[in-house]
Amino acid sequence: MSFQDTPTILNLPNQTGSIPTTTLLNVGPNGAGMYAVWADVIVTTAGSAGTVTISINWNNATTFASLFSPTFALNTVGEQAALLGNFYSTFSQPITYSTTVSGATGNPIYTLYLRLEYLG
Repeated sequence: MSFQDTPTILNLPNQTGSIPTTTLLNVGPNGAGMYAVWADVIVTTAGSAGTVTISINWNNATTFASLFSPTFALNTVGEQAALLGNFYSTFSQPITYSTTVSGATGNPIYTLYLRLEYLG
């Protein structure tokens, strides 16, 4: 049996601002290995301005590393920012995520979808 047989799934609707660094998965003592991550932002209520980016962070046993999505506008409903990547994470370190919202006006609302899968 592998460290994690099912993907980590996170759906966060009705986000209106930045999400601080938050643990997506606590990699335990047997969890070192390759991971794949998918992230999506969907604007459900457009604002008049602003952007959002997604960050996924981990420790690869040498340094802390990150994947970042492109900067995405919050003024169009249904637009998406996608992030797809793979990385090696060492044991006993968290894999985290965050979003950064900048210059938001007009009350935009977005949903963040994250999927993390252990590849071995």
